[in-house]
Amino acid sequence: MTHYVIIGASHAGVSFAEKMRQQGNTDPITMIDKIAGIPLQRPPLSKAYLASNDGSDDESAFHLRGGDWFAAQDITLLDGVAVNAIDRGAKSLQLDNGTVQSYDKLVLAVGASARHLPMAEGDATNLFVLRDGTDARRLKAAMVHAKRAVVIGGGYIGLEAAASMVKQGLDVHVVEAAPRLLARVASPEISTAYQALHEGFG
Repeated sequence: MTHYVIIGASHAGVSFAEKMRQQGNTDPITMIDKIAGIPLQRPPLSKAYLASNDGSDDESAFHLRGGDWFAAQDITLLDGVAVNAIDRGAKSLQLDNGTVQSYDKLVLAVGASARHLPMAEGDATNLFVLRDGTDARRLKAAMVHAKRAVVIGGGYIGLEAAASMVKQGLDVHVVEAAPRLLARVASPEISTAYQALHEGFG
């Protein structure tokens, strides 16, 4: 029997575990994620999640998989735990809670990290990144009392976040380093159309 350990419980990690089970693999699977709680879908974080203002703390609609999915698939989820070190020789992980997790096969599904601005005020309480559920919760809470926002990045996530903030009544400005919005993923014509659309909404 092979014990699979997956570091990262976002889309890649969950999809890997799901495919293993769909293909009939019954080996033990453990998923480790530094974010506490049931993993959330990331695409809605900059859209429906930020734009919702019903005052509810219920995030079940944004779960990547239902809360009972892990138990039903016989997958152990260690959430709120970070991996400090990997010992490939011993096939073990040093976790930040002081425990050691052994594995037979290791899957790295850690994703990317948001780039922080190299500025003296980089730890200011009114600066946010938007990468995961924890980031989205902090940003959403801050939006309640905010009047103005500057969004750095005119890609999909930046524009979606900006639109969500406008819906909440904030005065929003988008800063983009490239000559046009969505420069990496869209044609100049589509960029122009998106810019006009967002400017039309303020």
